[in-house]
Amino acid sequence: MTAVAHLPDVHTDVHTNVGAAPTFPMPLYLCRWPNGDCSVVCAANKGEAVEILDEVDNAECCSVMALRDFMVHFRMSDEGEIQSEVFGEATEDALFQLAYPVDARASQKLSG
Repeated sequence: MTAVAHLPDVHTDVHTNVGAAPTFPMPLYLCRWPNGDCSVVCAANKGEAVEILDEVDNAECCSVMALRDFMVHFRMSDEGEIQSEVFGEATEDALFQLAYPVDARASQKLSG
């Protein structure tokens, strides 16, 4: 999975901008590529998300869906590479439901 995000500066976060009009981060979009890979981007709208995803490939005919919740934990490897370690529970559920619905239904039937 590829995570491409253009995140706002932490100093403009609604929690740190006390006394000012609240600002809200841009939504996240999940793109399901034809080969089964997924990318997540932060964009003002779906059209902008498709434009940003062009860094990976042409996403115009891919399924691009808004994500409500997203949490991922990264760690630094011994080799100095950033690796994703774990997704939040709501994020993992959303990824399966949106990007891999057949697998999600099969998993639900097995745990059932």
